[in-house]
Amino acid sequence: MSTSNEGGNPAVEPHLFRDVLGHFPTGVVVITAKDAEGDPVAMVVGSFTSVSLDPPLVAFLPQRTSSSYARMYGAADFCVNVLSENQIELSRRLASRDPNKFDGVAWRPSPAGNPILDGSVAWIDCTLTARHTAGDHDIVIGTVTALDTQEPAGPLLFFQGGYGRFDRSAAENAATQLSAQLQISDVTRPHLEALAAETGLETFTQSIIGGDLLIMTGVSATGRSVREHIGRRLPLRMPYGATFPAVDESLVAAWARANDSAHHPEAEAAERLERVRRRGWSIGLVAPNHDEHWATISQHGRDSGHAGVDVRIREALESIAGAYDPSDETLRSRLLNVRILAAPVCDANGAILESIVLFGFPAQAAPEQVQRWAQQLLATAEAVSQELIGFDIQAGAR
Repeated sequence: MSTSNEGGNPAVEPHLFRDVLGHFPTGVVVITAKDAEGDPVAMVVGSFTSVSLDPPLVAFLPQRTSSSYARMYGAADFCVNVLSENQIELSRRLASRDPNKFDGVAWRPSPAGNPILDGSVAWIDCTLTARHTAGDHDIVIGTVTALDTQEPAGPLLFFQGGYGRFDRSAAENAATQLSAQLQISDVTRPHLEALAAETGLETFTQSIIGGDLLIMTGVSATGRSVREHIGRRLPLRMPYGATFPAVDESLVAAWARANDSAHHPEAEAAERLERVRRRGWSIGLVAPNHDEHWATISQHGRDSGHAGVDVRIREALESIAGAYDPSDETLRSRLLNVRILAAPVCDANGAILESIVLFGFPAQAAPEQVQRWAQQLLATAEAVSQELIGFDIQAGAR
């Protein structure tokens, strides 16, 4: 059986390749060296691996078009810095194109003179041993000459477009999150009942549990029931759940990059979130074939995890994305078919606790009516936020 794939396989689409390989979490390391002028240079890499125990060899796979890689290309040695779970901002800084990104970064020289970054979990000094071309990347192999650990912290991970950490007690954390959110939902429910009665619409809450949006509780004043949605998990991906990254900046990168960046560049995501912050609420209009796309998206948490399903979910999200959080001109220029309105509930420090959502709107609503609904929603979210001040979520009592 031949394993040759000269010229690539046109049947493997790049976005599918990224999606499938994105299911494999990688550690985040920073390769440091000195450039031809003796200045420090760094490159963030997610493709680092041990190669051999005897002799001690490691390897990393840089993209050949990387400007940082070009600067360190002629170096005879390099140092691998294993980042800790607390170094997300450092990773972002060193991954930027800022020519002065090393300014203010604390480091000390390794035995070979390469930067060892303060706060990294471990460092590994290497002599360049071999370099091989592999598609659009190189395979750089180094012989380990010195190494040590530094910080007693967990490693920084990269998974499906976002940063994360290794958690030995993920199930316990999810249970703790759920317990806290149930207590918050109990406080919120009377306010939902008042909002439903006031607007004649359906309303429910969303929280983040285990990295997903979870529908926690719901009330309807329309004769319809939202109970079938309770407990449904939805992807925290653009355009869903925009109130969460709009308030919590640590969620922005994963929310914005989860979909194909060619369709939704980071600048577009930033504009959407800025509109949500300015308005104080998020809006989703009805997109063409919205119910069909919803049926696909609702497979998340049940059938997701398989490449084909995940691709269909991403494509469905991309299909409706243009209908969410549009410009002010769009919202005031015509009658609107509103799908959802959402507003954040925050604690005394401004951290988002949950999102309250209005649903079940009549067709062809006037912009003035949509603004009234939004103000009623905001008033409810503020009332819940005020009631939760001083509420001991852990103990479930004031």
